[in-house]
Amino acid sequence: STSARGPTSTVAWRGEGHTAVFAAGTDPTGTYTVNLSGTQTTDGVVAAKGNVKLNGGALKLTTPAVVRAESGASLTLATQLTGTARLLLQGGGAIRLSGDQPLSGPLGITVPALTMDSGTRFAALTNLTLGSGVSLAANGVTLGLSGDLSLTGASFTGAGSVRVYQGLS
Repeated sequence: STSARGPTSTVAWRGEGHTAVFAAGTDPTGTYTVNLSGTQTTDGVVAAKGNVKLNGGALKLTTPAVVRAESGASLTLATQLTGTARLLLQGGGAIRLSGDQPLSGPLGITVPALTMDSGTRFAALTNLTLGSGVSLAANGVTLGLSGDLSLTGASFTGAGSVRVYQGLS
């Protein structure tokens, strides 16, 4: 919806050159799911307020794409992330990823709380950088890299494994 209060009809996804911003109307404590159909192209996604879940379909990321959860907000991506653009996961909130992710560009993570659900798989990343203060909670995650892995100042938690392979396909 284009209304901050949310009562108007939804609008079409704006596509490349635009960032999708989710704000939960004037009540920033809401939890809601946005069901994607097909592949949606975007330069980024922002959970400004509330607890947002993007479900189904795919997000084709363009330019250096930014996926951001603001402080007090959370963003769950239960959708495929595709494209070759650099992806930056950032903000003061929490981001959760799941599923098989065909994204084939570099991934930079500065969001302080990132969870990768069991079975999450990035098979074709070119580089992975976790910034200082990042806490990655992962269990049964597979990362395929063709370039560098940088973990300076990052921490891992989880009961299972994070497997990192070079040239995974």
